Amino acid sequence: MKKWLVACLLAIVLLFVATTAMADHRKANGDNCIGQTFQFLNATETEHTLRCTHCNEDFTEAHWIWKEATCIRKAECGACPKLFGDYGPHDWGEWKSIGRGAHTRTCKHKSDHVETEDCTFSVAPCDDYSPCTKCGAYSKLGHDWGGWMPNGNKNPHPRLHA
Repeated sequence: MKKWLVACLLAIVLLFVATTAMADHRKANGDNCIGQTFQFLNATETEHTLRCTHCNEDFTEAHWIWKEATCIRKAECGACPKLFGDYGPHDWGEWKSIGRGAHTRTCKHKSDHVETEDCTFSVAPCDDYSPCTKCGAYSKLGHDWGGWMPNGNKNPHPRLHA
């Protein structure tokens, strides 16, 4: 029981210290203000202006990332409501075979963001099945016939294995 109480008190103290350390700002005269609440005034693409409710001073700072950007949303600032920067990358799911020697994957953020491409197979003998290097689907590669070449009588014939 005592360990639980000590752990809870320690957590509360750490939370208070972390909140206080994160919530201060530099006043116009160079002193640190320990104000912990701010009023949002305005924002541009790169920064925002806040008013400290403790010292009543305005200050401008660069946006900082609260939530990372995704393919459908810009980064979210942790101190103001502004979304800023560029859209982020897709969060692709696993490649899945769709047959016909192709595979597809879907973005986890939006199901209509889909990427499809042809399978790429590792080298295998002509009669063996080979797995796709991305989706793992097996396919029989068949012969690599190469180009056509003349046989001496002006009729082109296929060349085996280029």
